[in-house]
Amino acid sequence: MFRDPRLARMASFLGSIGIEMRAGIVDVPTLFRGSLVSHGSLKRLMKRLLILALPVVVLFTPSLTFPSQIQDTAIVDQFISKQAKQEDGEEYADARKMLAGDLNRDGVPDVAVLYTIEGQNGTNNYLQYLAVFVRTKGKLVPAAHTVVGGKLNRDVDLQSIKNNVIRFKTLSYRANDPASTPSKKGTARFMLIKRRLKEL
Repeated sequence: MFRDPRLARMASFLGSIGIEMRAGIVDVPTLFRGSLVSHGSLKRLMKRLLILALPVVVLFTPSLTFPSQIQDTAIVDQFISKQAKQEDGEEYADARKMLAGDLNRDGVPDVAVLYTIEGQNGTNNYLQYLAVFVRTKGKLVPAAHTVVGGKLNRDVDLQSIKNNVIRFKTLSYRANDPASTPSKKGTARFMLIKRRLKEL
């Protein structure tokens, strides 16, 4: 056990990639000849480990964001907020889901967003929308949006983007399903064609 929590976290990370780190032991076997000590000081070793670990930490730590991600989120927020206001409703923010992938065949990652607007005109209705934002000169630009689900229609869950196609899992209504719980499992696929979203 390590008393220093930083060393404990490092040991946990190294263990996940198959390297054992034990207190008081530095000279451990590696994939290259000799040992870690024979190839440099502990300081250089730790520097190399941090270089290897940092991309993994960034990838799996949602709180670490970059300016471009903040800008992307702001653009999406503004788009959805404007639409919700037009419908006299509000977004159910916890249901929003975003995926990146090439949607217009230019090799640049675009963004597909599944979002829900509810309470239109004071009702208990809700609609699920798919919006697509294409990346132009490094900035997201709204390209198209359409209804993909909602109350008494179907529930949809954004799954993936593959070969320019946006894929969903769906739950549709059987004859005896209550309004709150559709149960018929299915799938749906959408593609951006000439700045319009088409269900395949």
